[in-house]
Amino acid sequence: MKDAGVKYLFAAPGSAETGFFDAFVDQPMVLIEGLHEGMVIAQACGYAVASKGPAFVNLHVMGGTAQAAGQMLNAHATGCPLVITSGLNVMGSFNDKRSLSPRPGWDQAAVNKQFTKMSWESTDGKALAHQIRRVFKMATTEPTGPAWLHCTDVAFTTKDCTQTIYPGDEFMLPNTVPANADQIKAVASALLAAKNPVLWVGSEVYKQSGEPEAVELAELLGLPVCSGGWASAVFPVKHPLYAGGFASKGRDLVVGFGCVDLSETAGGLQIDTPIVLCSLDTESRRRNQAFSMGIVANTKIALRQLIDELKGQATAAQLKSIADARMANAPNAGAIKIDPAVVGRSPIHRDEMGLILEEELDKEAIIVPEQNTAQEDFFSYGPRAGEKGCVSLSGGSLGWGVGASCGAKVAQPDRQVVAWLGDGGTMFGACGFWTQARSAVPVLSVVGNNHNYETVRMNYERYAGRQCATQHFIGMMLDAPDIDFVGLAKSEGCAEGIKVTTGADMRAALKRGQEAVAAGTPFLIDVDLARQDGPCGGGKSTWHQEFSLAQLRTRKI
Repeated sequence: MKDAGVKYLFAAPGSAETGFFDAFVDQPMVLIEGLHEGMVIAQACGYAVASKGPAFVNLHVMGGTAQAAGQMLNAHATGCPLVITSGLNVMGSFNDKRSLSPRPGWDQAAVNKQFTKMSWESTDGKALAHQIRRVFKMATTEPTGPAWLHCTDVAFTTKDCTQTIYPGDEFMLPNTVPANADQIKAVASALLAAKNPVLWVGSEVYKQSGEPEAVELAELLGLPVCSGGWASAVFPVKHPLYAGGFASKGRDLVVGFGCVDLSETAGGLQIDTPIVLCSLDTESRRRNQAFSMGIVANTKIALRQLIDELKGQATAAQLKSIADARMANAPNAGAIKIDPAVVGRSPIHRDEMGLILEEELDKEAIIVPEQNTAQEDFFSYGPRAGEKGCVSLSGGSLGWGVGASCGAKVAQPDRQVVAWLGDGGTMFGACGFWTQARSAVPVLSVVGNNHNYETVRMNYERYAGRQCATQHFIGMMLDAPDIDFVGLAKSEGCAEGIKVTTGADMRAALKRGQEAVAAGTPFLIDVDLARQDGPCGGGKSTWHQEFSLAQLRTRKI
């Protein structure tokens, strides 16, 4: 671990890992403790995304391994390079049924195998050095993702072992792979000949720190830029050339760097549109559609090669002429204007909430969003100085935001980190406030509280069935009793938070919250957020099914 550069251990300790933690006592690494295995995975994933490197995790035996599954889905979909170890109760030494163990006929490594690049078991302490090197290699090689080693107590407690420890750069493969020169020449020629091309950038550009090159390439040719993947800050969203999510309609060439597979991309790809794709991830890119050219390379290096090639194939005057003509029709009209009619309401309208966050938060704050129904369009996301960062996820399993914001702050202690949460998702990860308080991780949490599972209700409304007709949306209202998020966070050790119902109060609360986190204390703001109407006006419904078990008792006991 030390030779791989590990500084932090994300863990929910268990007795089966006694040997591991006994050795940890004498090490310089810091424990970031979570109270639930899913929370630990979320914390580690947030750290991995924000640091652009691996995170080390240790979890408990079968019960803990299974508890992690929801956030393992997110970690897998996001490509978080997690190096995970866990305890393992040996089966078959006497009986095939043991507490906190797999069911007879099954093994622990199979539980989260679908969410890992590799999941296997270790029974020999003398092989641990070799096996841990393998986990690091698996997790950090493109496509990055979680890799898991389950260790028996025998493996963790074997004494008097002599093993060779190698430097980290000898077992983690470098990804500094340049593109084929002939392919770069062909792409440059195609871009110069195209009438209406689009540049498509994804999360791999972020991971490989190629954002400056992406901006430079776009500006060199006046290329409209679409983004995709979990790293929303790959390209500045307020840049005149930013064209939003991917769509190829009307384009005669798509040049993509480190992008998600198009089967998961809104807008899709016109079947006859030529597409060039550059990525080191040869497994998951372009699985479902053909492409004109596939380039296997580090995206940052390939972008630089392409910029240099364009400058070699065309004069500065020619490039400027092309860029100027396209800039005249740049797709981004600039700052979004808020409708004055939605300002000053109570509960707060989602547009006003988004605008207030953009204006009041630090210009370079890192936003960790787990908020599907509030307005994000006002945020000035981007990779440049003076722009907000974003650590978002793929996968969609709730309970990620509280933990991921903690991990992101550990990775980026000198930037303001804001967990932008929904009320439903907050409850899935509520135990994470304890970690923020225990380790003095000063995250500012903002809960958009509309007392409703609004994303689900919107899908109910689109179905246009009996729930729409009756305005009885099953299980959607999260009031009666209302959740005291401020009290919840305070009970776990966070500084006293604030509940707000108006925009003016929210601005004051954000100032107070930022003072608290600047002083080193996590802080929570509960924003009373207006519900939005779907196709059948469901935002106005406050119905929930009435049921009282207490009233059904025949004995008052």
